[in-house]
Order: sequence, then C-alpha cells, then structure tokens
Amino acid sequence: MAVKAMLAKLEEVPEGLRAHYKQRGDKFVLDVEGLEEHPELSNLRSAKQHEKDDRVAAEAKAKDLQKRIDELEAEMGERLKGKVSADEVARLEKLHADKVKTLQTEIDGLKSTIGKRDEIIRDVKVEAVALQLATEMAVTPEAAEVFMPHIRKRLAVNYDGDKAETVVLDEAGKPTDMKPEQLKAIFVEKPAFANIIKASSASGSGATGGSGSGGADTGNRNDDTAAMNPAVLAARIKAKKAQARK
Repeated sequence: MAVKAMLAKLEEVPEGLRAHYKQRGDKFVLDVEGLEEHPELSNLRSAKQHEKDDRVAAEAKAKDLQKRIDELEAEMGERLKGKVSADEVARLEKLHADKVKTLQTEIDGLKSTIGKRDEIIRDVKVEAVALQLATEMAVTPEAAEVFMPHIRKRLAVNYDGDKAETVVLDEAGKPTDMKPEQLKAIFVEKPAFANIIKASSASGSGATGGSGSGGADTGNRNDDTAAMNPAVLAARIKAKKAQARK
C-alpha cells in the first residue's frame, strides 16, 4: 500500500506509521529524507522551471519589441521634424483652397450652361409645342394666349440619354402615352373653351366653335404661327420674353 504524503488526520494511516508524520498547520506531512531526488518531484520542478523561463523570455522579448517600436517612432519623428515649415504648410493650404475654388467655378459654370440648355430645350419642347397647339385651336392670337397656360401645364420634357422628348401629362401631372396633338381633342371637349376654338378644330367633336359663319371665317384666317416649326416658334417666344422684360 502506498503511503500518503499528506494527511488531514493521523487516523488515516496505521498507528505504526503515524510517527513518520509531522504536523504543519492543520495538516500532517510525511517526514521523508531525499524527497528532492524523487523523479516525479524532479520532473514537476523541471516543468515549472521551464514555464517560468518561457514566461521570462516572452516578457523580455515583448519589452524588447516595445522598445524597438518606441525607437522607430522617435526616429520617424526626428526625420519629419522641421521638414515641412509653417510657410510651406500655409502655401500648400492656399494651393488646395485655390484648386477647390477653381473647381467650384467650373462646376458653377457647367450648372449655368446646363440651366441655359434646359431653358432652350423647354422653349422648343414645351413652349413652342404649346404655342403651336394653341394657335391651331384658337380663333384669335388673344384666344391662343388664353389656351397657353392650360396647355403648358400639360406638357413636360423627358430626357432619354441625350434625347429630349415632349411628353403629355395627365391632370395629376404624371406622364402619359398621349401625343401632344391629342391634347387638342381634350380642350375641344371642354365647354369653357367652346367660344374661342376654331370651327375646324371643333369639327367632329360636338363643339360649335362660335356662332354663325364668323367662327368658320376666323378658322380659315392665315396665321403664320400655325405653320412655324418648333425652332422658329422657340425663337419667337424668346424674343417676346426679351421684349416683355424691357
């Protein structure tokens, strides 16, 4: 039977072995000579020592690496110190600000150009088309002016890549598949415009186009705006706008 190295109570071993134990604190320890030479204890101490040596080596290596990092950072700081003067920093900042200002000026110029382009396109694709439709329907130029705001709000420009197209909007302002020419039928059917619509536009729609022969005569008047192409109409609109601003 193996002898226990430590006991909580002496009664745990036969009475003949109790004399070989010494009390240490609240325990009883086996009093053995040459315990340090025991192979199991030697291995345990060796493993513990290896663990301690490895920890010390790791700590030393970590400390050495941290020291190297600190040295490199200090070296980099020394290299950069004084390399960029305050005047140079100010110069670079001004150069950056000037470049930003130049780019902003170019951007503003492009926005202005785009705005003018959109205005021209709208004159051709909306204003000119609206004027042409109004002129074809109205009995007089003054009547055409009455039609203009109503037709204008039903037209818009749609961009498909570089191509701009006139689109017809519904009453809610949403795009439809209608063609601008089809708008005339909508206005012909509105009683509010019956007295200012040419007989030729109202024919077949149920609208009277005015009373007696007067409506027919005015429907045949030679109004050159009805024959104008959109580009010419756009130029005419622009001229009217310029004259109105004087």
